[in-house]
Amino acid sequence: NKEDALENFQLALQANATDLEALLGAADLLPDFNILATAEEYYKGALDLVGECGRNGSAAAEILSKLGGLYSRIGEHEKALSVLNRAFVCSKTTALPYYHMGNAYLARGEYSSALEFFR
Repeated sequence: NKEDALENFQLALQANATDLEALLGAADLLPDFNILATAEEYYKGALDLVGECGRNGSAAAEILSKLGGLYSRIGEHEKALSVLNRAFVCSKTTALPYYHMGNAYLARGEYSSALEFFR
């Protein structure tokens, strides 16, 4: 279950704060428990580990996409769009930024812009 998974990720992070898999796993689960600030912190920590776009652009794009999705979820749509644009710089082929960008525009009521990203 999610509670056990989150506990295991947090135990892994206690043992090794730079465990990329644990950072991302915990960050993905924390919003389900409404622990959003820690999720943001973990996504940023994961991004620090992989680099903004240098070593692994697709991994950075995925992390930035999840961070942008988190910002959109809490109503910070401008911040979400800014982060998601950074994801596109890292990788034009990763699908997740398109999804989150479409949702951010949809939440702002910009339906034609949202549609462009959902295509």
